[in-house]
Amino acid sequence: MTDLHGTAKKYLRAGLSVIPVEMPSKKARIAWKQYQTDPMPEDQVESSFNGAEALAVITGFNHVEVLDIDARSVGEPFLDALREKMPELASRLTVQATVNGGGHLVYRCPSVKIPGSQKLAFKVIEVSGPGRYVHGNDGRTIEGSGPHSQEARQGSDGKWYGSFCTLESRGDRGYFVVSPTPGYTVIQGSLTKMAEVSAEERDFMLDLARSFDESGKLTAQDVPKQAASDKWEPPMTNRPGDRLNREATAETALAWLVMVGWQLHHADDGFYYVTRPGKSVQEGYSATIRRENGLFHVFSSSVLEFGQEQSYPPFEVYTRLFAAGNHSAAAKTLVGAADTPRQTAPIEKGKLFRTAQDLRQNPPQPRYLAHAIEAGTITVMFGDPASFKSFLALDLSVSIAAGLDFAGKPTDQGPVIYQAGEGFGGLARRIEATCKSKGIPADADIPLLVSTTPVMLDDPTAVEGLIAEIREACPSDPVLLVADTMAASMSGDENSSKDTGALLTNLRRIREEIGCAVLLIHHSGLADKSRFRGSSALAGGVDAIFRVTRQDMTVTLHRPLKMKDGTPPADAHFTAESMVVGFGEDEQPITSLALRYAPHRQPGRPAVKADKKSALLRALADGMTVLAASQEIEGLTKTTAYRLASELVADGLIDTDHKPTKAGRREIEWI
Repeated sequence: MTDLHGTAKKYLRAGLSVIPVEMPSKKARIAWKQYQTDPMPEDQVESSFNGAEALAVITGFNHVEVLDIDARSVGEPFLDALREKMPELASRLTVQATVNGGGHLVYRCPSVKIPGSQKLAFKVIEVSGPGRYVHGNDGRTIEGSGPHSQEARQGSDGKWYGSFCTLESRGDRGYFVVSPTPGYTVIQGSLTKMAEVSAEERDFMLDLARSFDESGKLTAQDVPKQAASDKWEPPMTNRPGDRLNREATAETALAWLVMVGWQLHHADDGFYYVTRPGKSVQEGYSATIRRENGLFHVFSSSVLEFGQEQSYPPFEVYTRLFAAGNHSAAAKTLVGAADTPRQTAPIEKGKLFRTAQDLRQNPPQPRYLAHAIEAGTITVMFGDPASFKSFLALDLSVSIAAGLDFAGKPTDQGPVIYQAGEGFGGLARRIEATCKSKGIPADADIPLLVSTTPVMLDDPTAVEGLIAEIREACPSDPVLLVADTMAASMSGDENSSKDTGALLTNLRRIREEIGCAVLLIHHSGLADKSRFRGSSALAGGVDAIFRVTRQDMTVTLHRPLKMKDGTPPADAHFTAESMVVGFGEDEQPITSLALRYAPHRQPGRPAVKADKKSALLRALADGMTVLAASQEIEGLTKTTAYRLASELVADGLIDTDHKPTKAGRREIEWI
């Protein structure tokens, strides 16, 4: 007989949160909301699991996440691709075979706040006609109803198709059935000792899963547009959401969507047709907005914030885009906006308008803080791990705070706020090295304020507290806020346009209330190094985008990929130099890096072995595996990476688990 009681206790001791579930429905047998954050006490297991035949583990808690493979026809190619591209990662994952031939890939990702479950890939299959269909793990598609059935769509070719989810993640506030439930068997690894993966490894797996999505084969044009024409009228109450639903127009909803990266495809008398972020207008539209009442109807299965074949009134659209789905926070924002009296000054006769000729002769002059970063704008600076993008951001911050040149050009001096969310262990050394390299005396009081406690910039309440703290700490309003990095400054998912939209909304609030520019330090994409990681909505919501690269010890701030106005500056080159910032108890020098502007320096030949070795050491200190580091560091092959790792072990700089030793941490001057 299956020992669910004993296994449940074993899982609890391993740091998992468990609940009993019914089979085959997989419904929870008990109320389980409290166990999403606090595991069940062991002394309650006997009563809670009394009569139970199945056991489930809650995802999200303790950073547990699962890739759920629902179809054998997709699962085997996906696993083959993962083993080919990331063999070391594939070998570490806990793999569980599930009932009916599916599978689970189980892992923890401690460096990420696990978001909610996401549908990652769909399989499009021709069916016999209209109706609802179920697609089984055996590859057969039959007519049927139930929670996993899908309504068939008629394609532009006249045939009928079903779109079935084959790969999805189980994340925050979800759960998955586990061994020893009958039909569930762990075939690799252990649920009590599941592997920890890095944020980069997790992103790679999710992106790989998305690459198996076939939903693009069935465009939104294949869905009858009358699906969005359902009659709907908002309630006549005075609640903020109902007021917004009555007052907002279709144009209001369209403007919100455009702010987070949607595009207008076309319009007719009844609807606006819009294309989701990440899809070109030429590929078709993904949703409609009914012009009569602003009702937003989504056809696409690839919009994380909204459900497929669902309609949403304006308040729900606003909440999901700008309040991370928190209706209470959205309502408070709306009430605050409504209760704020509008200050209207009397119009002075003859002063309302200016002629075009006057504007041409006396154009407003942009105010640049430094290197095409305009006052009051939002800028992204991104680069690979170990590209020294944080050193560059710190050099920029110190230059502006001290009123010194940056990249050979004057800066507009003013207070700077620097939020260090990653790598703040050696931040004091970095600041000292940067100030020394610029000749700033040790007793100089430059207006640079540093925080090593990341503020979640996509959380309206946290941003409200940040604004209050800045006003308390700064005698005068700062001119620049640096968030290093964006990933460490978000509680949501950077791949979600909804969470990115919430971030952008809050950054605009900071800009408006304090008047400062905002600089986001971000990571490059895993597959495409020429763009940043995450949602494409970010590109549409910022004013400028810069890329940072490094070759050997030369750092390049490239010509901006996006800049709304003005003449884009040319590439700027800097050299990284080691600076002595003090001495330890053993009288050995304590060093850190600083950048110097090198106007005539060009990136040289690829880094020599010694530099690759130090780059590998830095990557391992950042939590990367040797294999992942070999894919990130330019010119470093997998074979060379493992050979250098062996040398680092022999040098006493890392242990046999590839974690930096005390000597290794001292060697890494910028950690």
